[in-house]
Amino acid sequence: MSHTPGPFTSDGTLVTKEGRFIANCHSSIGSTPQPEDAANAVLLAAAPDLLAALRELADTNNDFSEALVRARLAIARATTGEKS
Repeated sequence: MSHTPGPFTSDGTLVTKEGRFIANCHSSIGSTPQPEDAANAVLLAAAPDLLAALRELADTNNDFSEALVRARLAIARATTGEKS
């Protein structure tokens, strides 16, 4: 199985890649967006970074320092939307 490669971006409840629709995290059509809807979009937008960081950690033999830095950056992106 293959997914659309990142990076993804989030804007409100929408997740896109270069203008291509990936997901809408609006919890219910016709209702007011919930606070967690935007947080869900941020998390989904970070999914490619999270997957890459986990793969790197899984493939790292002994030196985890660089992999851990990237993992922490991916976690920050998933939880705050911060890109660097």
